[in-house]
Amino acid sequence: MKKKIIGIFILMLVLSFSITCNAENITNKYAEDDEEIPEIPNIAGVSIAELYKKCDYSITTIDHQNDAVYFEITCSDCSLHYKSDWCRSGETLIFTHYWDFDYLGGNNKSIIRVKAIDSKGFESDWCEFGILMKNTKDISFQFSFVKQMFKILLSRLRVFI
Repeated sequence: MKKKIIGIFILMLVLSFSITCNAENITNKYAEDDEEIPEIPNIAGVSIAELYKKCDYSITTIDHQNDAVYFEITCSDCSLHYKSDWCRSGETLIFTHYWDFDYLGGNNKSIIRVKAIDSKGFESDWCEFGILMKNTKDISFQFSFVKQMFKILLSRLRVFI
């Protein structure tokens, strides 16, 4: 029994080492100099937002090698992962988002996360921008009221069908 446990343990070590090595080969290129990595992006825009209203955010970064960059953007109110078009170093990207209550999970705070990747594959660190939602409680009450009324209406319609 001890030999089986030791054998399984050794197999797990070998497999975890090979997975780690493979994952390392496909992740961010390692820069020899900080000048090769794009700067952490700067995000500017609405910090107090209304649900279901258009919000524009300006995103920019500097790449000291003047390489083209694109941005990876995630918002905490959804599981989508956005990838921008290529742009020049220092150029401003306008990112538009509509905040959705259903994905906020009843929370009145959300976050935009952005990182820059240059044409050589070097990645900046993530930048986070916090947003506070206005009237989240009022909207959640309105939605629950509307949902309840819709359920009642459907149950009454079934009687006639």
